[in-house]
Amino acid sequence: LRRESELIRGHDSGRVAFGMGVFPAAGLLSPLQIRVAREYPGLSVHVEIESWQRLFDKLRQDRLDFVVAVTHSLPPSAEFRARPLPPQHGGLFVRRGHPLLQARKSEVRGLLGRYRLATTDLPARAREHLARLYRVVSPEQLPIGLECDSVATLRDVALHSDMVLFCTHEAIRREVEAGLLTALPLEYSTSGALTYSIIHRERRSLSPAAEKLIALIQEL
Repeated sequence: LRRESELIRGHDSGRVAFGMGVFPAAGLLSPLQIRVAREYPGLSVHVEIESWQRLFDKLRQDRLDFVVAVTHSLPPSAEFRARPLPPQHGGLFVRRGHPLLQARKSEVRGLLGRYRLATTDLPARAREHLARLYRVVSPEQLPIGLECDSVATLRDVALHSDMVLFCTHEAIRREVEAGLLTALPLEYSTSGALTYSIIHRERRSLSPAAEKLIALIQEL
């Protein structure tokens, strides 16, 4: 009954439950919620920030209306609709003055294994990409020093240590533009871009409020 009433209401009221991947949330969630609070004060929003694979499970259980995530390493199945957003760009980043920035470009990959990795909880395909960069036989051999789903924590650790941060450029744009973090000259993805989408069930009707949130996300 609650879902039927949500579909009847307009986009300026009701409740929307959605998920955001860790990287998109770092750059997108605050601007989105500021707009919602100012322009749609009657709207109640529940947000879950987790890895894409965990959000995908909740989407399949109909616990979320939609998810915003980098889906490069785990594409959704045919029962879901993906609305593309501008791609994100993954890479390895280090603090200003990091020893790796003093090395020749041709030497960086060989020296990379000396430094621990700070990263989110990643799906298997993403770990395989990183294993190739680190020149280790399997993802289990990656020198992960910190693994958590807080970009703010990962960023701060990278800013104050010699750990290498795996992140998207968009999630740490301000630190990169300020020169506090620098991308290493290594390609994480051969295409240079990571698929980034809004995903929801193909056959599920979204409420006007959910559609309005999606439209706001597409505008940001």
